[in-house]
Amino acid sequence: MTEKKKELLFDQFPPVSTEEWKAKVEADLKGAPFDKKLVWRTNEGFNVQPMYRAEDIADLKTTDSLPGEYPFVRGTRTDNDWLTRQEIIAGSAKEANEKALDVLTKGVNSLGFKIKDATPEELSTLLNGIDVEKVELNFSCCVKKALLFASVLVDYLKANGLEAKFRGSIDFNPYKRALKHGVEFPGDVCALAVKMLDAVKCRCLYIPGIRLCSCMGRFVAHHVDRCRCRCSGCCIPYKIQYGYLKQLFHGACQIPCGTHALGSDRKTIWRG
Repeated sequence: MTEKKKELLFDQFPPVSTEEWKAKVEADLKGAPFDKKLVWRTNEGFNVQPMYRAEDIADLKTTDSLPGEYPFVRGTRTDNDWLTRQEIIAGSAKEANEKALDVLTKGVNSLGFKIKDATPEELSTLLNGIDVEKVELNFSCCVKKALLFASVLVDYLKANGLEAKFRGSIDFNPYKRALKHGVEFPGDVCALAVKMLDAVKCRCLYIPGIRLCSCMGRFVAHHVDRCRCRCSGCCIPYKIQYGYLKQLFHGACQIPCGTHALGSDRKTIWRG
């Protein structure tokens, strides 16, 4: 009955074409160019119109698919469960823990910690009083300490019976410094990444909720030298990233259980 009433309501108004809408908008612009004032051009070269109508998506095949369905053009997940993440910036593990406990009372359910020493004592202090089952925990640290911290984290989860309940990540991003400062990473990046995956698999069978390897998309897109031309600033780093991931997956295929720890599909809202 409600839908029928809506249809009757629409019947009382004549249809309006795109040309009529645009003419009205141009009149309100008082002579200002429509495309210059209202059409936004993205860094990728796409023009984003200020309005879209049914005719604009009439020939799109994606309108017949749903989120979570192949070819995943509308995302890989079927839910809309977002996390609210807060990066914890502090001078010590104790101070970081106090800040984390405070923001957890204000709607935050995902935390980001900066690891300095990668010791069991530091991790225990950071997580003191935090319910690991209810909060997503994400860690970043020096690339050279990532393997050590992965082992420390796994030992902590195993000792507290949290292997199956943990959700979070270790931001292993070996090319971040290289791309930002133009230096090479000393050592075999892929071998280190595979060792991290192996540490998670072998030290406590398997932790389904952990993600280990960052794909660097946000970093590459926003922090590469803006003075370079677009192809040098974005395409080349992404090519490097692709080569790295290709090698990494080739090495990780030796670890069937560990490959699930690559990447992340969790949706997060970042708090400033």
